[in-house]
This record gives sequence, structure tokens and C-alpha cells, in this order.
Amino acid sequence: MKERKRQPVFHRGITGFFSFGSFFSFLRTPLFSLAAVILLTALLPAPAPAAEMTDGNGADAAEIIEFAGVEEEVVVTATRLPLPPAETPGLTIVVDREAIRQSTGADLPTLIAEAGFPVAASGGDFAQASVQLGGFSANQSLVLFNGVPVNPGPAGEVDLSLFPAAVVNRMEISRGPLSPLYGANAMGGVVNIEAALSGEERSGFLLGGGSFDSGEINVFLQREQWGVAAGGGSSAGYRPNSDSKKSYLSGEYSFLPAGNNKNRLVLQGHFLTKEAGVPGTTGFPSGARQSDQRLILNLSGKNQAAKNLWEYRVFTQSWDNRYESEFGADRHRVEGHGAELSVRRETGNHIFLAGLSLAHDQFNSTKSGRNSRTQGAIFLQDHWRLRRNLVLLTGLRWDESSDYGSALSPRVNLIKHLTENLSVKAGYGRAFRPPTVNELYWHEDYGVPEWNMFGNPDLRPEKGESYDLTLHWQDKAGRTLTAGVFRSRLTDGIAWDQEAEGWKTKNIDRVKITGFELRWERKAKNGFGGDITYTWLNRQDWKPETGYVKNTRLGEHRVAVGITYSRGPWLARGCWRLVTGRTPQWGQAMPDYRLLDTALIYRTRGGYEIKLAINNLLDTAYEINAGYPMPGRNLEVSLYHAF
Repeated sequence: MKERKRQPVFHRGITGFFSFGSFFSFLRTPLFSLAAVILLTALLPAPAPAAEMTDGNGADAAEIIEFAGVEEEVVVTATRLPLPPAETPGLTIVVDREAIRQSTGADLPTLIAEAGFPVAASGGDFAQASVQLGGFSANQSLVLFNGVPVNPGPAGEVDLSLFPAAVVNRMEISRGPLSPLYGANAMGGVVNIEAALSGEERSGFLLGGGSFDSGEINVFLQREQWGVAAGGGSSAGYRPNSDSKKSYLSGEYSFLPAGNNKNRLVLQGHFLTKEAGVPGTTGFPSGARQSDQRLILNLSGKNQAAKNLWEYRVFTQSWDNRYESEFGADRHRVEGHGAELSVRRETGNHIFLAGLSLAHDQFNSTKSGRNSRTQGAIFLQDHWRLRRNLVLLTGLRWDESSDYGSALSPRVNLIKHLTENLSVKAGYGRAFRPPTVNELYWHEDYGVPEWNMFGNPDLRPEKGESYDLTLHWQDKAGRTLTAGVFRSRLTDGIAWDQEAEGWKTKNIDRVKITGFELRWERKAKNGFGGDITYTWLNRQDWKPETGYVKNTRLGEHRVAVGITYSRGPWLARGCWRLVTGRTPQWGQAMPDYRLLDTALIYRTRGGYEIKLAINNLLDTAYEINAGYPMPGRNLEVSLYHAF
């Protein structure tokens, strides 16, 4: 493995306020494999049954349930039902509040990367970053913020650096085709970010600072039925024109007392801003500046009526992006409104889920003009316990849009408990991504065919389908092991194609993805804990002149090892990441790299928490996106206190 010798980088100290192959050949016949798994596992003995998902009054399941003698968190994203991971299709990784506080970083991209998922970043903590799940691109991976889809921008991608980790209570990352539940963009999976500002009464602050003249301040006030949080940060950057600053203001009001599992009505608001330089690549430096503003208002609730649990959501959001460079100024604005209603009913061995959603988005862009999109959907799901050790999960969603037509997304999953600790899960699903506004209506005519770019209003949605087979094991000590293989296929992919008058978007792209993922995790309140994630991913893109060509620029092999040790008031964490097997991007070789991030935390008796984090301890020179070098060794110091 080769690593480039890094160029010297001047690191500023802490300033400002305080601161801050063949083995997988069976996947070629996935239907046969799925049938074989069903027939073989159905003959095995049943384990002890899992704990019931509701209490005697039909209320929601508790946050923690008991399964095979182990207290275990439930996950929701993959099924919209509170289920243990053993009964959840595919792989879902949970990042809770404790994991966020123990992380070696202070932003969402770092949290996702530590969990083993690829994040395409163009710089440090404040730089633009997007997640890519299951080998799919960023606009094929859905991001939810408290249930609100935040993907509907002109390009369909989400800059995760805009969302403050300080207000995040929990994050679930689910890989797999989830359009049958969530519709557009959920081809590779879903990142579900949850912010909670009311409930437990507490107040506090988080101050931090470090290399590159970086600093941040966060304060929060939380009461039983309401809460507010505010904060921001800045960095001088480690490259010319890479300085940035961001801020946020969040609030929440619960109309009903906390702890009511049958009825809830919560209003949340978030205002997020970011201003940053755009340094460009090392080969083509830029003096451009960019600013972003996001506003999200979300009214959500649930109501238990007899055996039916009704859940509803009404939201509005806006995004204003401004970009200025030596070539001119551009502005892209999006305003979206939506509503969603679902009902869940448990009858016998079935848990039925049905729902509908409506959304209307308006776009105003200097590049693609004024446009709008109205879309509606209806979805159905059935969780059917065929036997006490055998579950069949089926689902179907129909989406209809004013500008891209319709899309039908089915799914079927079979979960078999082989023993009280071991389960096998097999599944199939379809997903889609609609064409973005830029792909439909972009218009740049310079009179030069090599520079001209034109959208195509006749584009069809991209279509994807995936098969997966997963083993899940958990013992009574809380250790878990998940291993799975998956195969995905994309058709009608949207790509830019050169024509006589210029570049134009067309449904000409095709992709094949084969992967294997392995994750081991042990949570411990004292002593050693940790997690190990390994992913092998082989993505192949179809090219008219060559056929399928390997594309693993973010890494064919990814390893993430996190080790935590706690003793008394001290906690130490190290996260080692290895990325190998990278293919060139834009004609530039993408070398393999290894990273080591560390954090040391001391918790005082007075409730103060002091953290020292050193990121990229080995001072590795590497790039995730070609031409955008990542920061060298840097440190962060923070002080947290809640009372």
C-alpha cells in the first residue's frame, strides 16, 4: 500500500474563545438462493419468542425491549416499526447520544464515517460532505431530519456538514432499498437523523476549539414540554479560501406531557446557516464563495385509538443557496411543503401499516429557471409472523409525480430465527430516484458545444433493485455480529452525454453492485467496548465504448475499527480506518489511505466533561474527492456541561 508524502501544512494553535469474485457467484441466481434459504431455514427449531412490541393497552413498544435475555435497542427506520435488529431487514447501525459524545469528531460526517459508511468530503469538519450508501451515489441515498426528507434540492444531494451534531439525539443508518417505505432517493438506504429538545429537564453548553483557528459554542435549555438550542462555529481553514462559519437556532414545543406513549404532538423548528469559501481543486484553485440557509418547520404527532396507532406529519422547508465566483453569481432556492399520514394496526399475527404522503416543491434557479413538482404516494406493509420463529415482511408503495410520471416499489423479506441468538434474513426490493430539477431543466448556452449543458424534460426515473442475505447473531453479554451479502442493479440511470449542440442528460447509465458487509459490536459501560466494520464493494458502471468498468473510487475495501476503554472518570477512544482498492477519478489516481483518530475524555464529579481529540494522528496525506486534499494532523479541545 502506498501513501503520498504530504506537503508541509502550517497548523494554527487553539485561539479565540475557549475555544475552541467467485465466492459470491451464487448471487447471480438470487431468486434460487432466496427460495433455498426459505426452505432450509423453515425446518429448523424455533427459539424463545421475542418480547411483545406493545403493552397490554396497545401502546407503543418501549425504547428498550428484551430479546433472548438481552436488553436491546429497537430500530425503526428499515420498517417504520419498533423492532429489534434481529427482526429488521438488512443492516441498521444506531448512533446514540453517548456514541456522539464519545466520537473523535464533532460533526455528522465523522459519525457516519466512524460507523463504516463512505462519506464523500471535500475538506475538514466544515466542508461539504455527503453520504453514499450501498455503492449508490449521494442523490440515491435518502436523508431524513426528524422524518422530513431533505434531499429535494436542485441536485438531490444533502450537505451533512450543515446539520449540527449538538442537537442530534440519535441517528439510524439503514442500508438497502427503502423506496417501498420512503419513496424517492432511497435506493442505497436511509440516514434518519433525530433531534430531541424536550423531555428530560436539563440545561448546558458545549465549547470547543482547535487547529486552523477553529471554534464553536453551543448552548441548550431543555424542559419537559419545550426546549431551545443555539450555537455556531468557525474555522480559518487549512487551504487558501477554505474558511467557513455556520450557525443554528432550534426549538421544540410538545403540546402534551412527556412520557405519553399513546398520544403526542410536537412542533419543531430549525434554522441553519453556513458561509464558506470554495477553494476548488489543487489544479484549479478558486476564489468562489457560497452561502446556504435552511429552514425546517415540522409538526408531528401520533394518537392511539383502540387498536390503531395513527401517526401524522405536516412540514415546510426552504433552502437558499448562493454562489459567487469570478465567472458570475448564481442562486438556487427551494420551498417545499408536505404532509404524511399513516396507521398501524396489530391483529393476530399481523402488524399492518398503511399510509399516504403529499408534497409540493417550488424551485427558482438562475441555471434551471422556475419550476415546481407535486407528488403523492400511498404505501402498504404487512409484518406477518408465520410461526413464532418465522416472519414474512412485505410492502408496496406507489408514487405519482407531476413531472416524472409514476414509480412502483415492492419489497419482500423473510426473517428466520435459527436459535435464540441467531437469525437469518433474506430480502428483495425495488427503488427509484426521480430526475432532479437540474437534470430536467438546466440551461447553459455559451455558443460552444464543448461547454454547453442542457437538461432533458423527457427523463424517466432511475430504477434499482437489490437482493440481500444477512446473518445476525447476539449473545447475552450484548455482543452482536452481522454479516451480509447483497447485489444491486441500476437501470435507466441518468448521465450527461455529448451531442452536437452540447452536453445533454439521458437515461443511458447502468450500474451493477455486489457487496459484503461484516460488523461486530460490543457495548460496555465499563472496561473495553468497540466495533469493527468491514465492507467489500464492487461497483461497475456501464460505458458505451467499453461495457462495464469498475468504479470504486471511494474504496473497494473499507475497514473501520473503533475501540473504547472506560475506567472511573476516564474514557479513551481510538478509531482506525483503512480504505483500499480505489479506482481513478477524473483521470487522477486515488491512492489507498489509513487514518487514526483518537479522543480522551475526563468527566468530573461536578458534571463537566473535558475532551481532547487528535484527528489524523498519523498525518496521512489523502484525498476522498480528487483534487481536494484532506486536513493533516489536527486537534480539538472541548468542554461540555449539563445541569
